Amino acid sequence: MVKFIRNCPICDRVLEYTNERAFFTACTRNTNCKSCSGKIRPKISEDTRLKLIEKNTGNNNPMFGRTGKSCPSFGRIKIVSPETKSRMSLSHIGITHTTDSKRKIAITKLGKPRTPETRHKIRMAKIKQLEFTHGQISPAYNPTACRYFDWLAEHTGTHIQHAENGGEFYIKELGYWVDDYDAENNVVYEFDERYHQSERQHLRDIQRQAEIEHNATM
Repeated sequence: MVKFIRNCPICDRVLEYTNERAFFTACTRNTNCKSCSGKIRPKISEDTRLKLIEKNTGNNNPMFGRTGKSCPSFGRIKIVSPETKSRMSLSHIGITHTTDSKRKIAITKLGKPRTPETRHKIRMAKIKQLEFTHGQISPAYNPTACRYFDWLAEHTGTHIQHAENGGEFYIKELGYWVDDYDAENNVVYEFDERYHQSERQHLRDIQRQAEIEHNATM
């Protein structure tokens, strides 16, 4: 329960305190809110930054090697109240990254490959989000591929399920829709457009095929 309230001396944001001592200290020091404190934080020189890194690297870091049960935070569960979550959410409304910040974030993620497990989690989360916001979803498809699959079904005497014939088959365990599926023979067909010829996409297709084949044997 909030007992003490004061305003940030810079942006006039309302700051709430439940601890009297913390409130008294903040008033005495006339401290700013976290957002304003970050804005006026003095910049350190590159030489100082490197010295700080060296000072806290490896064995010099007080948390070095303290993992698992040896970590001071092991077993602790921080429970955040709905009111606190709401205030945290509201504090971020309207805050946007500058073009320079977006560029820096992109650079930090450049060249970091994701594991198949991570890609699977991201894919399943995105599908779940789309289903929640748009209901039933269906991926884009190539009408030319459907004509080819109809021709293939006619000449092989098999029933082939595709986007225009029952809808693309969805492998829910993997989060993949396949171009064409022969349920009787348990065979998946994929129609590769021109962009599949690139080396990057070719490697992705190989990974996708391996995952589908592995799932079929389970």
